[in-house]
Amino acid sequence: MLEHADSLARTATNPRTQRKWAATADLMAFMAGTGARINEARLLLWEDADLETGRVRIRGTKSTSSDRINNLPQWLLGRLRHRRQVMLGWEHPDPYVFSLGFPQEHVLPNGLRKYGPNNVPPGDSNLGKWTRDVLDGAGFTWAIPHTFRRTVATLLSEAGVPVAVIADQLGHSDASMTMSVYLGRDPLGDKSEIGPLL
Repeated sequence: MLEHADSLARTATNPRTQRKWAATADLMAFMAGTGARINEARLLLWEDADLETGRVRIRGTKSTSSDRINNLPQWLLGRLRHRRQVMLGWEHPDPYVFSLGFPQEHVLPNGLRKYGPNNVPPGDSNLGKWTRDVLDGAGFTWAIPHTFRRTVATLLSEAGVPVAVIADQLGHSDASMTMSVYLGRDPLGDKSEIGPLL
């Protein structure tokens, strides 16, 4: 899926289209590497991403308990460092990590036009549509942006990470919600490992 998203950016000939697909690919990578909600990723500021320590503050959009600090996997940290370098070369860099970097036009009273930074995150409806386009193009027609959160929860659970830590990663105030909604229960599954404990 990320390869497909990256290929859309590489093969685009229009600079605006390249930036659109690069931002979408990087945003999807961020969701896949952290379990952040699409709106949390969309609103991520560079000031909240410490690329030296590999930690990021995710300002939760659901509740105060969803405001959290996560460590970034090395593959994602490298990707964000590359994105930062690219954005520093833009004429109008933006404080948002997944910005498209297009300047806003202001018409002055004297009729001259002035350009400044957007200072707004990319629109959620646009990012949702672009994410949908990538998922469909990569053959994941069943997936939605929230699938990244479920995948992160599942991978962490399969690696033996405690549910409370997974809840913290996802910004859930209640670990039981993480267990019941994201990891589910398996009453018909194999329980042979608890047999000796009984």
